Amino acid sequence: MISPSKHIKELINEQYESIDDAHSALTEIWMEDILFSFGWLTTLVLTVLPWVVWFIFRNKDSSARLLLGGLWAMLISSWLDYVGVTLGL
Repeated sequence: MISPSKHIKELINEQYESIDDAHSALTEIWMEDILFSFGWLTTLVLTVLPWVVWFIFRNKDSSARLLLGGLWAMLISSWLDYVGVTLGL
């Protein structure tokens, strides 16, 4: 079996360590500055609240139709988001 030289292994290990350090720094920033901040809590509420309101006020006879419509809207918006990101918009 062919394996890379010791020098190449050292270079690869250095890069893995730098990636691990960057990931640790980003995790620390997220835990200290983002988690449970006003923006994070607002996003959580705006994610959960519409589902609760829909569940309470939905027309029980047309739940399947509403969920299918929501699925189509989600797929179309995800695809448009992908196209926008791909085009750099």
